[in-house]
Amino acid sequence: MRVEVLILLALVLAFLISWLLIPAWTVSGSNYSLRLMPWGFVITFFGTTYVVPPPTVYLVLVFSIDSALVPIIWRRSVYSLYLSALLAVLSLTMLIDTILFQQRYLQVRGFVIAPTPNGYAYIELPHTSALGIPTYLLIAAVAIALLNMFTRARWLRLRRWSLPVAVREYGALTAIRQALDRLGIPYVEVQDGIAVGDLVIKVAGGKVMLSLNKVGNAKVNGGVETGMEDAIAYAICEAIKESLKGLVTEVVEYAEE
Repeated sequence: MRVEVLILLALVLAFLISWLLIPAWTVSGSNYSLRLMPWGFVITFFGTTYVVPPPTVYLVLVFSIDSALVPIIWRRSVYSLYLSALLAVLSLTMLIDTILFQQRYLQVRGFVIAPTPNGYAYIELPHTSALGIPTYLLIAAVAIALLNMFTRARWLRLRRWSLPVAVREYGALTAIRQALDRLGIPYVEVQDGIAVGDLVIKVAGGKVMLSLNKVGNAKVNGGVETGMEDAIAYAICEAIKESLKGLVTEVVEYAEE
């Protein structure tokens, strides 16, 4: 599974968890507060709390969760990324629509409409409003969903290392170096190639050449042509042989002591 998709999932989970604790939108004044939570507007007026549940607030939850799950469940087509981006945008749209509903119907020209058990109280009350952390997390999730859609979830360029891809992008010799580094095989840079023990690997004209360096220098001409995989395999065998030599030598020296 791509890291880009997991980042979207992490942002959506962070949005949902934070929204359970922190309101996505707040309006506060003297003896009055309004908090937008996942279950609706939580309004506290002179110590009395009421909940006004607009339907759009539940659509925010549904669309945001689906936007994160779709690219995980449906991974065989790029259209899942399109659908994920669409659902993420709809989720943010529903959140904005919920906030606009509050501003349109619960705030009028500096007045605040506070719901009560018997109706609504229409009072003039200085108040301030602010977005909460969950809203910013949802905006970030929408941005990642759109980025995944435009780049086919490849914007991080994190992928599994592949020998053919490394050869195509960096060249044969560099690809062999990368393979040996990943395997933990030590090698020495020589002229136009690398050496693993007595084995010298060179690339000439797109061909991988193997030769033995018995005299301890890098000036070895000619060699045997082989493939990339065989060259790496010979290098591994040479490294194992060198390791065994050192092991035997250490055992003998230790026995003499």
